[in-house]
Amino acid sequence: MEMEGFRPFLFSSKVENFWSPPFDTISPEEERELKKNEHNITHITLPHGSGSIAASAATFRTWAEEGVLSQPTKDCLILLRQRFSHNGKAEERIGVVSLVRVYPDDGSIKPHEMTFEGPRKNREEVMNGLGLIPEPIFLVSPGNALRNALSKSIDKARKVYNFYQPKDVENTVFLLDTGKEMKEIMDSTSGRVAIVADGHHRLAAIKELAKKYHGGWEYAMAYIVSSDDPALFISGIHRIVTLNQRNADIIGSLRKFVTVVEEKTWNPRKGIFLYSDGKFYSISIKTDDALQQKEYLDDPGMFVRRTVLEEACTMNKEEIEAGTIYSHDSDYAIKMVDEHRASMAILMPDWNKKVFTEVVSSGRILSQKSTFFYPKPPSGIAIYRPCYHCIPTGKPVDL
Repeated sequence: MEMEGFRPFLFSSKVENFWSPPFDTISPEEERELKKNEHNITHITLPHGSGSIAASAATFRTWAEEGVLSQPTKDCLILLRQRFSHNGKAEERIGVVSLVRVYPDDGSIKPHEMTFEGPRKNREEVMNGLGLIPEPIFLVSPGNALRNALSKSIDKARKVYNFYQPKDVENTVFLLDTGKEMKEIMDSTSGRVAIVADGHHRLAAIKELAKKYHGGWEYAMAYIVSSDDPALFISGIHRIVTLNQRNADIIGSLRKFVTVVEEKTWNPRKGIFLYSDGKFYSISIKTDDALQQKEYLDDPGMFVRRTVLEEACTMNKEEIEAGTIYSHDSDYAIKMVDEHRASMAILMPDWNKKVFTEVVSSGRILSQKSTFFYPKPPSGIAIYRPCYHCIPTGKPVDL
């Protein structure tokens, strides 16, 4: 992976509540609330339609001209320290925001999920119309080298601002522009692969723009952390089936293919669970079928699709696409079933990070909605302008 320092656009420290969750995790209700703030990043990241994209580009120009956004005077890296609690334990993680070369594709940036043409085209249209990459993709660097370099360098960085997003994660943003420390961080990932955690469609869109244009689209803005960081968590994304399925039919059909055991509660470390009619059921491999066992461990999302939805529930492709909701929130999934808005929830286990890294590093592409990385980098930390000819530059300042 090839990292580069850059001069991002950053919100002024005088601007409040400019941050948001990543654009593709925001509900319509959250979007309306966030946009009540005239300087919230969602005015840039969530335009709707070509006319709205043009309006968002104009908003960016206004912010740059009025000093709402400004650039540092030197190339830098952004360090993001996140402090939060997980399962009652205090955690701290440090990541870095930089540019990474993504085109021409040399295989150093490895996607792990399938992409779809519609979302890819949408992000391409938005970024091309804005002339901006308004939020970073999320990359994971295997090993601990990056984490060690970041831990050594953060004391040399300048604090810019501090905020909570989501409300239980404290985010502190630092700028690092000293050559020695920047080089150590960039060298820690040089020659190594990186795995895409979030942002598959944005990455694909940036590559398409790089094929069409010159002027910086060869680089993506990325937030990068070490895979071995103990404060990086990877959970599954739960499947909520809204098509009508009777509990007895579901369990009876499943037992033809897998072992199903009724449990008192859900345990995300015990494998795949099904929740239906107020009851939890653990699902495990019934036979010594090595191929089925490998799929269960290496790609539980594909196992659920084939074995649970297609074979046991006899759902076809169209029914699966139309009748499945995805959520990382287990409480929400369970509530949907309890309120009879869904017939069942398939609760996915947490990922073993070593297994995940080995599977993806081998080149395996997982099914859609396979992983949820936590915590995520908030949107609004930085904006990158690869298209230097199309939007005026804000006044550089020492931040």
